[in-house]
Amino acid sequence: MNGLFKLLAPGFLVGIELHFLFPLLNSLWQMQQVALAWPHLVADSAVFLNQPELSAGLEGLRGLFIPVNEHRLVISRFVAVLPLLTHRPIGSWSVMVSVLLLGGCIIAFNRCLFLLNDNRNFLARLVVLLAGTILMLNPWQAENLIWDINLTWFFHNFLLLFAVSILLSQQARVPIWFDVLLPPLAIFNGGQGYAVLLAVGFVRLALFGRRLLMPIILVIVLLLNSLLPSGHQQANSWGFSFEFLFSMLNNWWPMAGVWTLFCICLIGFQVWFIKFDWNNTQLKQLCIAAIPIIYGFLFSISVDLSRSSMGLLMANRESYVTPLLMIGIGLLLVGWKISNLARKDASSYLQVAILLLPLIVLIPSLEAGFSRAHFFQQQRRMLNEQDRRITWFHCLELEQGAAPSNCPLSPLYDRWDLIRRAFIGKKYVYIAAGKKSDLQAQNELMQQAGADLNRRYLMKKQVNGLSLIVARKDGVVRIGDQLMQKMPGEIPRVFKIKK
Repeated sequence: MNGLFKLLAPGFLVGIELHFLFPLLNSLWQMQQVALAWPHLVADSAVFLNQPELSAGLEGLRGLFIPVNEHRLVISRFVAVLPLLTHRPIGSWSVMVSVLLLGGCIIAFNRCLFLLNDNRNFLARLVVLLAGTILMLNPWQAENLIWDINLTWFFHNFLLLFAVSILLSQQARVPIWFDVLLPPLAIFNGGQGYAVLLAVGFVRLALFGRRLLMPIILVIVLLLNSLLPSGHQQANSWGFSFEFLFSMLNNWWPMAGVWTLFCICLIGFQVWFIKFDWNNTQLKQLCIAAIPIIYGFLFSISVDLSRSSMGLLMANRESYVTPLLMIGIGLLLVGWKISNLARKDASSYLQVAILLLPLIVLIPSLEAGFSRAHFFQQQRRMLNEQDRRITWFHCLELEQGAAPSNCPLSPLYDRWDLIRRAFIGKKYVYIAAGKKSDLQAQNELMQQAGADLNRRYLMKKQVNGLSLIVARKDGVVRIGDQLMQKMPGEIPRVFKIKK
């Protein structure tokens, strides 16, 4: 009977995980394909337009360190302008790199599971690995997934998990390159890098030898950072709010707070009631496995201190989901190690089952980012939001920077005037491709999905005689309108609507 449970329990959980994972992987694949086919800029991505190209030599290198608000985003800037060397538009590869970084996070997480217990049975590790994978591909971080400038959030998660895997594989000392590279990579790629550095650095300095090199490198990096041009500070005052902090810590997964408390109690129960054969190596591994938890809490406190004065809604930003979900990843790692010491796979299965429960049972009226949609609806929302941003960008192309915009999505994105002005003076070329009936054009518009590569836009004549985009999917076609068809790598074609 016990042997049957050991086979059926993980098999059942793996089946549920794959049920959620396969559609999620498909959504991410569609998202990065659309972003690759239709590169676009929106909101803070406007900073890339004033950045020197990499071909500018030293000036291009210095441009990577220009701050965005109060942060330096070297990796985001580098990936944004790199396609220009191959005559591709700015930001062409950013979403693709974000997805690759997510893949790197999953590989690093799997290595951590193996290093924490290389004798555990394959099915048990697969259950925990798939749970961590679903967490890291979390669709409620849509803002980061579809926005080119936000790849730095995934870079820090990768940096954190890669650091954890390196520390787990070392005995007494870490490699010199680790101490040299971690401080600059963390500090020059966004404010959350300081939380990465503190979480990893504290554990590294406490548990490993040769303790002077990392602090020396850190001092050099901070000095260099102070000498580089500084950006404008966010308009906020420092403060702390327990309500703000509590809201953040519940905003990375449905029922995240309940699951976190459950995991802490489960781990504490095993530590208290089950006698482990403790040794220094096991205690060291537990401390290292807890680094993602430390990072998540440090990040939440730093955001609370710097943003809580802006109001409670700031705690519900989708961007914060990406670093905060590292709390869940850390609890999976610690739970995995503890269940190994207790020799009870059932505790890992229970941990994963409670994590997946909110996805199986639709829970109404969840707060923050989870009140809008359940797991699968959130993926559709992610693709639709990407579609809206691309539509807005294509509107600006056709209008050639004219203001005010005719695009129906202008109130959402149009305050970034720098992107609009980038199209002034650039001629928009399209081909007159014949005629379509109003019924045929209406059907083509209505049948489009958010992740379609071939895009169709309804165009109507304005008072000045110009035909401009008014809708992509939900417009009403009339005789005399025009239908624009855009396909990747081809000149757009425009059809007249006739009977």
